[in-house]
Amino acid sequence: MRWWMLSFFGLLVLAPAIRAEKPEDQPNTATPQAEYDALVKEYQDAQQEFFKLYRAAKTQEERDKLFKEKYPSPDKYAERFLKLARQYEKQPVAADAMIWVLENSRSSGPDAEKKMAKIVEALITDHIQHKRIGEVCQRLVYSPSLSARS
Repeated sequence: MRWWMLSFFGLLVLAPAIRAEKPEDQPNTATPQAEYDALVKEYQDAQQEFFKLYRAAKTQEERDKLFKEKYPSPDKYAERFLKLARQYEKQPVAADAMIWVLENSRSSGPDAEKKMAKIVEALITDHIQHKRIGEVCQRLVYSPSLSARS
């Protein structure tokens, strides 16, 4: 009887740990919105960490070096947001991801123009009813990109 009781209590203690383990072959159950939110948070956290280090730098030389090495460039994150948009292209989270790129990406040149045009076209084609589309259109009026304004 004692052995049975000890086994039972042992299972009670181990149950949370067993339940917490997630097999690698189990599919990711995160929602598209949760993936988007996590990516936004990752970018914001990287920015906060950078600015914390930047404020602590004592000389302009240190700040310049820090900027070159640690600045979380929105353009580096843009590809990840666009990948998310492609993965869930007809869902509202795709529009959120594309809007993030339009608002944050600073790249320029012919490739950037083409990318901007594709994003604007996808927003118009697939997400014209999105809650933020009016706000985006107002911002694009001031964009230096000709494709964004047309």
